[in-house]
Amino acid sequence: FYFNGKIEAVHQQDRELQSGAALLDQARVVQLNFRKQLQALKDTLLRGCDPVLREKYRERFLAYESQVQQGAHDLEGKVQSPEVSDLIAQFAGAHAQLGEEYRKVLRPFQGIRGISFHRAARQIRGKDEPVAALIDQAVAQIGDTVNKAQAENARAVAQEESSIKTASYLALLGLLLFGIFAGPRTARGNSQL
Repeated sequence: FYFNGKIEAVHQQDRELQSGAALLDQARVVQLNFRKQLQALKDTLLRGCDPVLREKYRERFLAYESQVQQGAHDLEGKVQSPEVSDLIAQFAGAHAQLGEEYRKVLRPFQGIRGISFHRAARQIRGKDEPVAALIDQAVAQIGDTVNKAQAENARAVAQEESSIKTASYLALLGLLLFGIFAGPRTARGNSQL
């Protein structure tokens, strides 16, 4: 029973580690999609003179924006740490506000052909950095939590392996001693029959 309980505890720790790793992956996807959204915005600005390309990259920008908002919302509901949950909520709010600012800057250029988007680029330069810092902090904190849990799990597994080895050695020693001391008596007892 002792070993069954220990094995179940190790399995529970493995499930928690897998859950933490999945959460970290989800946070990294939000982080990556935010970066892709920013790249789509830059592509919109750089290629905005061509209406077809402008629309293509604007659509990408909007698609990534939606994915980031949905991912942040899902992530916030799964995170157990109040600090990380707060960071994600701050990120989601700042991201939504940033998206509004980006759309305001891009709105005057809809349908216009052959203009320079440099003015728009200057208006939004650097506004993404504080927002990116929030998701970066959340990812780092989730990663730290997962790393600590992995280290704790490795320590617990090593400790259990040591306990199992010790118990095995003691059992083997007990059998050996039994064989040494009980074996000759049993042999003598059988010879008298």
